Amino acid sequence: MRRQRFWLGTLIGLVIGTQACRPPGASAPGSASPPPAGGSRVASRGNAAPDSVLAQVGKDRTITISDFRRAWSQLEPPSRPDSLTPETGRQFLDLLVGKEVLAARAAAGRWHWSAQESTQYASIRDRLTLKVVLDSVLGRAREDLGARGDSVRGPEALGIAARESTMAKLELSFDEPLVEHLALAWKAIPEPPADSGLWAKLRVMGAMPVVDAADTGKAVARSSEGPFTVAELIESWRRLSPLYRPRVHNAGQMRDVIKNALYERMLRAIAIRQGHASRPEIAAQLATQRELNDVTHLVESEVYGKIATDSLTLLARYRETIPHWRLPERLLVARFVLPDRRTASQMAVRLRMAGEAESLIAMARRQRIDYSGEISAETDSALFRLGRTAGAGAVIGPDSVARGWQVVRVMEIRLPRDRTFEEVRVLVHHEWHGVEGERRMRALIADLRKRTRVVINQRALRKLLATSASS
Repeated sequence: MRRQRFWLGTLIGLVIGTQACRPPGASAPGSASPPPAGGSRVASRGNAAPDSVLAQVGKDRTITISDFRRAWSQLEPPSRPDSLTPETGRQFLDLLVGKEVLAARAAAGRWHWSAQESTQYASIRDRLTLKVVLDSVLGRAREDLGARGDSVRGPEALGIAARESTMAKLELSFDEPLVEHLALAWKAIPEPPADSGLWAKLRVMGAMPVVDAADTGKAVARSSEGPFTVAELIESWRRLSPLYRPRVHNAGQMRDVIKNALYERMLRAIAIRQGHASRPEIAAQLATQRELNDVTHLVESEVYGKIATDSLTLLARYRETIPHWRLPERLLVARFVLPDRRTASQMAVRLRMAGEAESLIAMARRQRIDYSGEISAETDSALFRLGRTAGAGAVIGPDSVARGWQVVRVMEIRLPRDRTFEEVRVLVHHEWHGVEGERRMRALIADLRKRTRVVINQRALRKLLATSASS
């Protein structure tokens, strides 16, 4: 099981987490040709592959030493071995080859992305291209301010200066009554309680303003660039991360939000007009995201989508693995941690009285506190050994622990037993999904490798392993 988890977990990490081994000129989904028939072979001494290339996969995919090291560094144990040895190095290269044949097959297919995938892809493209334009605009703003003798400002102040300078050239005007009306809608967005958790805060902060449908088509601002509608404003706000959405309390702050959205629209238009999505560094990141989406669909279609999970299949798996679901011997205990030894000693006396522990547990549960729990040799070997020897009804402690003084009463000794299928059906489903998914994934990659020409450059591999061993 350890080796299987390493293999599948590492492969998934490589598919999701790396940008290594990109084919030259990666193109749009479905445009790649099917991998040629053939098998794996080792590069001979006369092979023209440079020492920087570890493997050639198909016609247009290579795995270089830098690709290998980058992929290795992006994964942490236990997703990869602790150290790079000749054995683990060859295993890891084999995984990289598997990733590439999988990606090549995915690129040869035609997949229908979900709305979420398409939105995520567009968001990445939008963020990357906007950054290029914004960096350029801020650079020019810094130069202009410097030419006028103004000191260089921080990014936020510089951004505001660039925005205001641009707005001044647009002959911008607002529909003031509509701005006032929208300010009230934005002000009504709830604020998260100060003591709430991060996810609770994000849910509240992610709330959208409630705007009348009749207002969405209205122009809240006009400029030489044309009208800017409430619908565009709402969409701009939706794209903005809840973590960066400012609080709006008045019309002045609402005008700033509108300016930001209008400014962003202009920058986006510049990015499209100048074709920044085709810049090599951006195209590479977009190609990585396309590949991830395509591989996800391939694996779902050819691996996980073909796993039978009906009741008869799961029941058969349960019967094959009954010992795996067996509960070991456990102790049901009542555990109390007190602030000092004297109080803990008093609690130990109370717990030795018949029915006192049950009464304390019942009282605590009414206050949504639970002092009872199960322990086993695996979860708490020392306490389990003491409690098992002392027997049911015994009180152990007081003992000094990290949070104070602990007193434990052994409520019951529960013997080992086999759990029923109904008890563990969800667990069986999860285990079967993982085991059968890995088997099918291995079979898919093995089949793809048979039909893909893979050349391993043993000279480069030895160089890599020798360098790693000496470092």
